[in-house]
Amino acid sequence: MGPIVEHLAQRLAAAGTGLVVDTSPREVTDFGGLDSAVPLVLARPRDAEAVAHVLVVAGELGLTVTPCGTRHSTSGATLASGGILLDLTSMDRLRSVHAGGFVADGGTPWRSVVTAALAGGQLPAVVTNSLTPTVAGTVSTGGIGVGSHRHGTQADTVTGLEVVTPDGAVRTVDAASGRDLFDAVRAGQGRLAVITKVAAALVPAPRAVRTRLIEYGADFGAFLADLGALAADPLVFGVEGVVLRAEDGADGAAPRCLIELATDAALPAAQTPGAGRGGVLTSEHRPTMDYLTRVADALGPARPPGGEPVRPWCTVLVPAAAAEAVVRTALRAIPPQALPNPVIVGPVGTPAGSAPLLARPAGDVVLVAVFPSVPRDGVARQLAANAEVLACAQAHGGGRYAIDSTPAGDSAGNRAGAGAWPDSAAWRAAKLRYDPAGVLGGPR
Repeated sequence: MGPIVEHLAQRLAAAGTGLVVDTSPREVTDFGGLDSAVPLVLARPRDAEAVAHVLVVAGELGLTVTPCGTRHSTSGATLASGGILLDLTSMDRLRSVHAGGFVADGGTPWRSVVTAALAGGQLPAVVTNSLTPTVAGTVSTGGIGVGSHRHGTQADTVTGLEVVTPDGAVRTVDAASGRDLFDAVRAGQGRLAVITKVAAALVPAPRAVRTRLIEYGADFGAFLADLGALAADPLVFGVEGVVLRAEDGADGAAPRCLIELATDAALPAAQTPGAGRGGVLTSEHRPTMDYLTRVADALGPARPPGGEPVRPWCTVLVPAAAAEAVVRTALRAIPPQALPNPVIVGPVGTPAGSAPLLARPAGDVVLVAVFPSVPRDGVARQLAANAEVLACAQAHGGGRYAIDSTPAGDSAGNRAGAGAWPDSAAWRAAKLRYDPAGVLGGPR
């Protein structure tokens, strides 16, 4: 242990039993696997007061703190090289599940919330496609998944937060009290304050769902029209577009469009939303939890440092009217080895009180995403393709959904209402207000 680490450990030890400090942390990577890093120390807090102590000590010593949960990022955002890695998975208590809502510590995995809520016939209003991330982690980025067509992001469904600001203050905020900080922390990327407790909405859940895969061939117009109509239907539980390279589309220009639709299996046939202009390929009943975990099961587990394949994801939020242009760009630009994986087109609502820092265009919005797994020697080509997709999104008034691996910092992202984090005026203003010394993340 060097003198700097020894001094830091002594300072952090003043928090007592509320904080466990590892002064010889191992190299860690994130879910994407593109990068790895060794923090100076790894700190595992047990409560908000311990988090506050870490932030204050870091500020006094000129060190940065990177909050993380299960490190389900693909761009190194949850890694720390030389600073303090604040591992919030030690704060994983699900405090209450009640009619219409839940309260959980920030490090609680979504699987714990979903399992407990589903046992009582409820679900979070939005359920991400992986249940491994923590509640604070996805609220910090947005959180898109099943239910987003109606409720927006998980950050939009939050009713209250306990947060610790970089000056060590523990604050409880919501839409009525501390609104500026409440709005800054939701989708603030964990760089404005540390979320230590989350209260969010629950909605009634079906016991089982009926899923249908609807085929549109290359008819983008019918595909997007039906996707929008189904997203607006109150009887739809989940809806997502899937676009594949057609077998005869060697240049990537010929799409094969499908919609995956989920409705309550208990709905009578006469009330079940129809297939519109598409043709039903498959129809099946499945338990709700089985449906919620279908994507995560396909993505597979995280990789060890240096492991392959890696996941340089591409995710953008665009106006629904620009979806075809952005999807066609993705089909053309993204290397063939990354696309048997489909291009996902997911409607994302914009409810009242939505998180303002999320780079979400006005009007009807869709997430366009590709989740490739590629060899390490294919990363540079994939990142270049991601940048091309982002440029197309920005040209149509869209922006980055920052769970991806697309290189950040392009000033072209500074469009009104569609800035790419951290290149947005609103995010930079919030950073200057709540963390002017740069304690949370980034070089100092």
